[in-house]
Amino acid sequence: MSNRLFIILIPSIVSLLAVRWIYFWILKVAKKKGVVDNPGTRKLHKVPIPVMGGIAVFFGTLVGVLCSAAIGAFTHTFTISQLMPLVCAMTILQFIGLLDDLTDLTPISRMIWEILVVCFLIYSSGCAMDDFAGLWSIGRLSWWVAVPLTVFASVGIINAINMVDGVNGLASSLCIMSCLIFGVKFMRADCLADSVIAFCVASSILPFVIHNLFGQSSRMFLGDAGTMPFGLLVSYFVTRTIGDSCVAEHAALYGQSMISFSLAVLSLPVFDALRVMLMRIINGNSPFTADKTHLHHLFIALGFGHLSTTLCEVVLNLLIISSWYTSLCLGASVDVQFYVVAGTSLLLIWGTGFLLQTEWVAGSRLVRWLQKHHEESSDFRTNFYTKLADLLDAPEVRKSARDSAK
Repeated sequence: MSNRLFIILIPSIVSLLAVRWIYFWILKVAKKKGVVDNPGTRKLHKVPIPVMGGIAVFFGTLVGVLCSAAIGAFTHTFTISQLMPLVCAMTILQFIGLLDDLTDLTPISRMIWEILVVCFLIYSSGCAMDDFAGLWSIGRLSWWVAVPLTVFASVGIINAINMVDGVNGLASSLCIMSCLIFGVKFMRADCLADSVIAFCVASSILPFVIHNLFGQSSRMFLGDAGTMPFGLLVSYFVTRTIGDSCVAEHAALYGQSMISFSLAVLSLPVFDALRVMLMRIINGNSPFTADKTHLHHLFIALGFGHLSTTLCEVVLNLLIISSWYTSLCLGASVDVQFYVVAGTSLLLIWGTGFLLQTEWVAGSRLVRWLQKHHEESSDFRTNFYTKLADLLDAPEVRKSARDSAK
């Protein structure tokens, strides 16, 4: 156990420090070259924001994985070679995402690349969603069924993660939560390589999300160069959880449904995307038409700030995970676990979306108070947030502030 913690903890710390070191270099380049997300009708920010945060996070992840490989080779206890297909696939999607940030690729071309990369990852890693473990009395699936199912689910997860990247800290906070939960699951199942990369990604995102939420001149967005590879990573975790024998065997000992578990961990982005696409179809629009009906848009429209919106949505996701765990503790079958997760997700996510759009909620005392004391115009005026923002600002900004104060 101590060896596992050592192999996981040291690379995670290295990942965090690597992001902390390179963050301001990338921020400076993004501002100098104009790699920014400009304000628009669907955008919630009012000034151009650099969109190269995903590169900083991915850099930290690679450094951490390389460090863990060196530790494993030195101690002769661990090999990380099985992660090479995943790292290569994430690298390809990061380049595609960066191209999208710079040139606005068409949705079709993006989806084609996503499908190709997912297919490459399935066949190179030898892992697919090929075992329902008794859900609806379904067991092992043939690859003729498992591969299309895995491609469909993975592309859906990648785009669901991309869709929730609409307010500061939301997509990155959900990625941290997912990586930590999957990382613990892999560690308990003795899948050390997957656990290492999960904790490295969580550590790499942490400095970014702090700047994203509380920084001012240091704020960056993940961009598609961040959401696409990390969406692929999470979809890979789901695939490994459902299809990998070591995780499945460990889950079977405790009566856990890994499909229900994975759905619970990703409930917020998946069910919010399904809700939005269904409403677009009902209204006679294409499900891929851009609008402002995501849950985070509804929170913002009612006067919530970015921080409170992120916290509310993360709490909703955690409540759904808790419902799955409660059903497991009560001895529910794999079918019942799935119905509990799906039902709770519909109730909390779709129900919250419906309530936020009703006139009763819009005219409530709470919403009126939030609109009067908007988080964005009040929190950052307090000494705490001002000092925190100053601390997080780019070094040249802090130097300029000190010089002007003299």
